[in-house]
Amino acid sequence: PVTVTGEDELAGLADDLNQLRLSLMYNFEKENELRQANQNLIIGVAHDLRTPLTALTMYVQILMSDVCKDKNMNQYYLDKVMLKAVQMKELSDRLFEYCQVMDKSKEENLEETRTFQSVFSDYLSEMVLFLESQGLHTLTELDWKKAAVVVRMDYIARIIDNLSMNLVRYASREKMIRIRTVYENNATGIEICNTIRHQQEPMESSKIGMENVRYMMEAMNGECLEEIDEEIYRLRLLFPYQL
Repeated sequence: PVTVTGEDELAGLADDLNQLRLSLMYNFEKENELRQANQNLIIGVAHDLRTPLTALTMYVQILMSDVCKDKNMNQYYLDKVMLKAVQMKELSDRLFEYCQVMDKSKEENLEETRTFQSVFSDYLSEMVLFLESQGLHTLTELDWKKAAVVVRMDYIARIIDNLSMNLVRYASREKMIRIRTVYENNATGIEICNTIRHQQEPMESSKIGMENVRYMMEAMNGECLEEIDEEIYRLRLLFPYQL
């Protein structure tokens, strides 16, 4: 800070220098915030790239095994491989976009209104298939009521992938993972409930996955609610809906 004494020209100059100092400090702080936000987005997308890659590897292993002797099953898994490859390309494209100037108008244009069932039906089926292949047990209670939600489908894919990998890492192999639809007040969504797996050594977590989920849910005007009751972990993803 520059000391301002009196009301002459030197005092005016000192005051101007103080204002310049404050302006520079503000600009530096904003620049650091933007840099950190951009870095967080890049780390988040890079983290999400690993999840479809894991599923892609699993599908390729199935195709290479003796499990797929039927042509229809072969085509089914080939379609899954292509879906994951496309998803990875979209994520890598988004990672490239984050390295450039972010265009918020593009973010908004990707939102669309769809029925609740069309948003989650296929993704939850794929999630169950993946979890079962990893030695987990699932129980689904899906009641598809007539409701429309506004979402970004690329976000939904990333959210489901993150949740799937978290369940593989932390859910008990002995207990059922319960996946159900929920309807409350003016919101609809899904609830995932599982028993936390006991581990001799705590597994390190960067928590990037759930941070990504919360960020994407907020971007879609939704809620990500987590509850831990002793050994039970419950997660709810809620979206405003229209009848």
